[in-house]
Amino acid sequence: MAVALETERKELENQTKDIEEMISLLKQLTRDEKREVKGIMIGLQMAKQAGLTA
Repeated sequence: MAVALETERKELENQTKDIEEMISLLKQLTRDEKREVKGIMIGLQMAKQAGLTA
């Protein structure tokens, strides 16, 4: 159980680092650029759900 908790903690740390990096990048974009990025992310998610991407 301790190993599982440690693995989960490390995963959360990695996710936090990813989120911090994404927020930093997003802060540098204009409103229109953010809208484009959001559209790309939604498209990727839809393709993933449809089984078109790995």
